[in-house]
Amino acid sequence: MKPTVLLTGGFGNLGGRITAAIAATNRWNIKLISRSVLTAPIWAPHAEIIRFDLINRPLESTICDGVDAVIHLAALEDRAAKNNVELANELSGNATRYLIENATRFNVDRFLFMSTAHVYGDVLAGKITEDSITTSTHPYATSHMLGEKALINAKDLVTGIRIRCANGFGFPIGSSIELKNTLMNDLCQQVAQTGVITLRSSGTQPRNFVPFGDVAAATIHLLELDKTHLGNGLFNVGSTSSCSVLAMAQLVAERARQVFGVDCPIVRPESAEITEPQMLDYSISKLLATGFSTSNSVDREIDGLLRSCFERQPK
Repeated sequence: MKPTVLLTGGFGNLGGRITAAIAATNRWNIKLISRSVLTAPIWAPHAEIIRFDLINRPLESTICDGVDAVIHLAALEDRAAKNNVELANELSGNATRYLIENATRFNVDRFLFMSTAHVYGDVLAGKITEDSITTSTHPYATSHMLGEKALINAKDLVTGIRIRCANGFGFPIGSSIELKNTLMNDLCQQVAQTGVITLRSSGTQPRNFVPFGDVAAATIHLLELDKTHLGNGLFNVGSTSSCSVLAMAQLVAERARQVFGVDCPIVRPESAEITEPQMLDYSISKLLATGFSTSNSVDREIDGLLRSCFERQPK
């Protein structure tokens, strides 16, 4: 009999990809929480849908009854979190605590919480490991820290895994999924909409861009990893190397030319100060030491994201 995993955010950008990847393994029964969707998505056609509102939640529920693992992915994206701090804290903080309490009540074995690399600071630079201090004051980061602390506090009751994800990007698994307001989505949408990539800065700032496919694979790896290899349950998830925003924009432009035949110039503000790129080493050595390996699927994700952006343009 297959174990059962319950996911929040399984209809979203990253969540959809993670749900699809779990479904493709055929090793798990899947339950998806949704406020409004009543039917299973095409990327997980056999999933059970549980109608549940994480914000206006009841005092008591049985959502974790019969569940072996929980993956909590639902969260506001960074700009939305800045504009609505209370809602960000509710979804990533209080809702996480609620789910953990429900999970422990029904003896759930493992709880995975999707956190963010941005807890390490408002600007990421230098070498960052899981031992680096968390200094960010941005509501997107601080709301996720509330969820992390809730999981730490329950360490004696459930096996908790905190995933600090770098700048995830990739194509949506379904055409109905909204493209969130992220840097990579913006770059690809500019190609599709105007044929010009306009940067808001010099582009020399470093980022660790990680393909959605690798985030999904890492999530499944940690979901199924033997507990003896989990340590304290905290893992950075990212790519093995970082690059500048400009370098990624150039790669997007190159894929647009090679795959779609679109020549796309890159424009930087005339007033932008051109500085030497900062070094960013977002270490995933701890994850790699457990036997995980990255896929180098950057081109595939960019191509798929560009295709999705082109398909969404008015005919």
